[in-house]
Amino acid sequence: MRISVPYRRWRIMFKSTLSVNSYGPDFSGEDNDILNLRWTSDERELLDSDIIDILNDAIIKSINSKENFLIKYPVEDPYASRALVSSAAEYFDCDFSPEQVYAGSGVSGLLFSLSLMPVKGVAFMQGAYLDLPSWVFKRGIPLYQVEFDDFFNKNEWDMIFIENPPLLNQSGYGVEKISQLCEHLKNDDCYIVVDESYANYLTPAMSCVSLLNRYDKLIVLRGFSKGYGMGSLRLGVMFAARNTGLLPSRILPPLSVSPMSILCGKTLWHMGDITKKLRETIVARKQQFMDIINAKNITGIFFGNNAIPYVFINEPTTISMLENVGIFGKQHFFINLNGADYIYRLSVPLCRHRFDQFITRINKATIK
Repeated sequence: MRISVPYRRWRIMFKSTLSVNSYGPDFSGEDNDILNLRWTSDERELLDSDIIDILNDAIIKSINSKENFLIKYPVEDPYASRALVSSAAEYFDCDFSPEQVYAGSGVSGLLFSLSLMPVKGVAFMQGAYLDLPSWVFKRGIPLYQVEFDDFFNKNEWDMIFIENPPLLNQSGYGVEKISQLCEHLKNDDCYIVVDESYANYLTPAMSCVSLLNRYDKLIVLRGFSKGYGMGSLRLGVMFAARNTGLLPSRILPPLSVSPMSILCGKTLWHMGDITKKLRETIVARKQQFMDIINAKNITGIFFGNNAIPYVFINEPTTISMLENVGIFGKQHFFINLNGADYIYRLSVPLCRHRFDQFITRINKATIK
């Protein structure tokens, strides 16, 4: 099913806000006297390596060397293409050239730059990350909300925006289906942008980065917030197919990422896949969470993608019940041209002591 909303009606239906606005000025990620499940604060503890110690060592080593990032102004490598290419190739086990790798100010910064590209329109599925469609909307470019199979049809758009893995949409697609889409559209003048912010919860082999050398017009975005808990780096990396025809210097601001962040990102990728324990814990804790919720007949909870440590609630009485016992989540904004565009989100507690606290609190809840 395709939904295209006339521009005049967008002004009423589509708030054109940004995802960061779901936090607000009083946001805190600390538990304090509540169980704060507004975001996943304990995932870094479950990585296979102590990344803070390793990053600290890398930073100190850099400061004490002639390559000291504190005084480095990398005008010779303004998109960190050469700085990142070897660690990216090692992590994803792919052959890249520096011209395929570009650093930007977080995935959100890359999405803003990419929002300047489409002319005819952007197609996406309900539940997609809000920011790129929001910026495209502000330019007056048409938005098309479709199902995955509609991407294969003759279209009015020149950009497709997909999440891999999807957070809310349960269409069941992955690298194989996206590969089929790239093959089908290989002769079309349409960019396929794959946001892999949540792919840190998967193995590197499940990334669409593996498709880059097979298809033109493919762009894949990666970050370090999810899984690593390193959103403070403000480092996003854009991978482009060899023949995208994309000239990054036309849309990406140069020198937009600190050399320290580049050093940290490069160090993390050189460590390889360090999320095995985290992945296993997410699946186990989410199943335990689901079993407890079902046993207590708590309704209105959508468990979403098993690989991602979030659950979603669309029933106000359930939200009130949880908050009454000190379990707090947050509103999660997403794109939907056909109805509600936010849902209440809880991050599943992963560490044992936080999950035990969840059990203690949920046992005090009054189920109506």
